[in-house]
Amino acid sequence: GVEIGRFPKSTESGRDVLHLVGLNDNDERLGFFGITNPNDQPARFQLRFFDRNGEKLGIEPDPLSVAAFGQRQFQVRTIRDFGVSNQQDYRVEIELLSGGPVYPYGANVRLASEDLSFVRPGEASESTVYLIGALATFGLNDSLWQTDGILANVGATPTQTQMSYINVGNSSDPLDPVSLTLLPGETKRLSNVLVDRWDLDASSSLGVLTLQSTSSSGIFPLIQAESYDNADPNRRFGQFMPALTQKDAAEAGQRQILAGLQQDELRRTTLWLLNPGEDTAEYDLRYRALDGTELGTLEGYRVRGGRMRQVSPSQHPLPDGVADGGFTVQIVVRSGSLLSAAQVVDNQTNDPAFVVGATR
Repeated sequence: GVEIGRFPKSTESGRDVLHLVGLNDNDERLGFFGITNPNDQPARFQLRFFDRNGEKLGIEPDPLSVAAFGQRQFQVRTIRDFGVSNQQDYRVEIELLSGGPVYPYGANVRLASEDLSFVRPGEASESTVYLIGALATFGLNDSLWQTDGILANVGATPTQTQMSYINVGNSSDPLDPVSLTLLPGETKRLSNVLVDRWDLDASSSLGVLTLQSTSSSGIFPLIQAESYDNADPNRRFGQFMPALTQKDAAEAGQRQILAGLQQDELRRTTLWLLNPGEDTAEYDLRYRALDGTELGTLEGYRVRGGRMRQVSPSQHPLPDGVADGGFTVQIVVRSGSLLSAAQVVDNQTNDPAFVVGATR
């Protein structure tokens, strides 16, 4: 899976720095964040806050610490005491001063639905990233799904990004790329990105976004996404989608594991398999119950280079289409490479959860 403890180096201080992007304090959503220290020594860190234009927010508090094996959480009231309020997509910078590594995390809560969406730190060291499962499409239970992309330039020089999209399926071809420029410190939200940037059909588009960036400083944009059901703006449920890189891929002879999946009367699961390489890849998908019992297989599953395929809820080789108590999918890479993810959706509320394949 994706490691969340790697720190990109700050070019100014030479210290370790992580960023939480896309937190909010407005009429729709409230954000909070925390820092976990799994080490046997305390850690000291410096917090800084920036708005979506890269301007500093509020005050810069004195250096703070988190105890050995401890965790500190910063709730909305405390964040407002730092002078951060009435903001959309603000950024938190965490600079490690001593100890560590530490593991920051954040969350946004939608006020109307009380839906909580996890936010995790990104890396500024990867020039090419993938957003798997970007969509603008109708779903079950009268849902209308859309994806927002979020890009943040945490460096001191402008960055350029070429963003391309390809629809799900082996026969799909990529669309012409879209150029994006980010000023130093700027955070940009691409609302309903597939419709807004390519004027795609808002009822039947699903695939993968590939973003390739250049930067004179070697600090590349932090990239993430959110997908949510927008059929009723007063009752939105959504999920955080991390950007994946080639470092997260499984190669021939390796496997990726998708755990915590559900397929029953309460929830449904969709799998997305992306081949980031140039040549056709071949995979074996093995479905297992929580006790390890094999439930079914899909063998010789082929994905062309640069394409993504989808395994829908009705296509899982499960007994009677159900896996009581949940299931796991182990994907063995016969050839090529693989990035995988799953979306588990609550059948009653359309609340989704995003699961990333972990390489073993």
